[in-house]
Amino acid sequence: SAPAKKISSISDSEGFAFCKNNYVQDVCHHSLNSAHYGCGIYDKSLAIDFGEETRACEIIQAARSCGARVAIGPSRNTPCATNIKYIVDDVGHNDHIHISVASSTGVQCN
Repeated sequence: SAPAKKISSISDSEGFAFCKNNYVQDVCHHSLNSAHYGCGIYDKSLAIDFGEETRACEIIQAARSCGARVAIGPSRNTPCATNIKYIVDDVGHNDHIHISVASSTGVQCN
């Protein structure tokens, strides 16, 4: 079997509820209505970040096979992104892969 992948963020260290309901930009790592905080409407995270860049292709393909429709990451991983919308972000996502299942709920946020 494949080795486990390192999860680097689902919500953040300050907690899902705090950042969703009492957002403070300097404390909360992700943007206000990000999928990490339920897109501002759900009571659960709809995104996960994986910090293991050496496994980017495996992570992206596993996410797609589990129903994820969006991945965000550095341009070097673009060839791995087949059958999934891949958003290149060499600044904010240069060291991890962000996987969002928000679009599968009908909500448009990442």
